[in-house]
Amino acid sequence: MLWQNRFLVFLALPLLLSACGFEPMHAKNKTNQQLFAGVRIDPIPDREGQILRMRLEDKLNPNGVVPPNPAYRLSANLTKTTGAIGVARDGTVSRYNMYLDSKYTLYRNSDEKAVTSGNIRQVSSYNNLTNGYFSTFVSEQDALKRGVEAISEDYYQRLSLYLSQPDAGEPMKDQPKPIDPNAPQTPAFPTIPAMQNWNSNY
Repeated sequence: MLWQNRFLVFLALPLLLSACGFEPMHAKNKTNQQLFAGVRIDPIPDREGQILRMRLEDKLNPNGVVPPNPAYRLSANLTKTTGAIGVARDGTVSRYNMYLDSKYTLYRNSDEKAVTSGNIRQVSSYNNLTNGYFSTFVSEQDALKRGVEAISEDYYQRLSLYLSQPDAGEPMKDQPKPIDPNAPQTPAFPTIPAMQNWNSNY
């Protein structure tokens, strides 16, 4: 009889969890896919911008497929800067920080009104190996890949939170200036300047 009682509890468990407001993870993913079923991403210049756009298309649209008549348009840019954070004993830079700054505006396609905007920054590091140009290049590209992936995830989280709100899609009171992705961009946040070479006594 004991195993029969346990079996009945096991069958009733999903109903109890549902009554308590529990929602499986796959159900949340489905909701997010429905939210993002209509976001077109404008082209972003440069190689890192193209990589970011591809990652955003994968995250913000189910299976990376943009519907014929999307409800929203995302305009964004991406600025990459570097700053030295480590200096070897001989005065050469041994480690860099890579700063990726992205400014964005989400537009409502029905009337081209901006509904939300903001800035995103991600920082990743890589080593500068003496007499190791190729190794340094590979390390730098890996830092870029990690930074772009982190930014795309930040976009997903921010827009998911915004589009799930009851007033999502309402125009902003102060309409931001359109983003020109081809114009020279400055980082949205201050960048730590590179350290100067110096002689060390240790």
